[in-house]
Amino acid sequence: GNLENPCGRSTINMNSIDIIKLIVENKEKFVEFIQEIIKQIEGEYGKFSLFEENTELKINDKIDIIKDIFDLNLNNKKVLNKVYHELEKLSVDAEFLLETKNMENSLLKYIYYLIENYDYPLEIIEEIDLKEIFKLFSVKLSLCFSNKIEEILEYIDLVSKIFKKEIFILINFHIFLEKKDIVALYRECFYKKINLLFVENQKPGIICSEEKLFIIDNDLCEINLS
Repeated sequence: GNLENPCGRSTINMNSIDIIKLIVENKEKFVEFIQEIIKQIEGEYGKFSLFEENTELKINDKIDIIKDIFDLNLNNKKVLNKVYHELEKLSVDAEFLLETKNMENSLLKYIYYLIENYDYPLEIIEEIDLKEIFKLFSVKLSLCFSNKIEEILEYIDLVSKIFKKEIFILINFHIFLEKKDIVALYRECFYKKINLLFVENQKPGIICSEEKLFIIDNDLCEINLS
């Protein structure tokens, strides 16, 4: 797709497996860029536009952002709601429907048994919300990482699969990650056909020849080095 960049006048062309570095040297514009894209990823109107050929796409449908590698919560509310929704669909599949109904009947029978033996009259709603049962049992993703890059890769893999995100915007990654970790990130995303857009405040070193480099300098002049 093509991401039209409000910090400058250019359009960032992103093919199926592009690795793009956008260097915004002006700190005010750097902050403006991040705030604007976060707002649109959260579903609000903004200045960015994303096109696939001549069709405009919703940014919050296709793009995700990692703005803080130290705050990657894979078991966040949005992810768990999606997991619960998928489990709920699975529960009424032909393979599981009978077990689901047996569980619900057994649970209702138990609740009725309790309230019938209580000192005061009680009533219940018989419709069972499986999502509430999943929450009750704290159903969540089982995660284990030996280092930060494994956690980042797992996050990208998970979000790309369950939310169908195709482009990940990564903020100031080169400050915190070693070259070998960046290479591992490139390799994994290349294999899975995921676009990466690195947004940096300072120009990092070149990692590989496939990188496309755009610079918006302190004078707000655009330099395309791809």
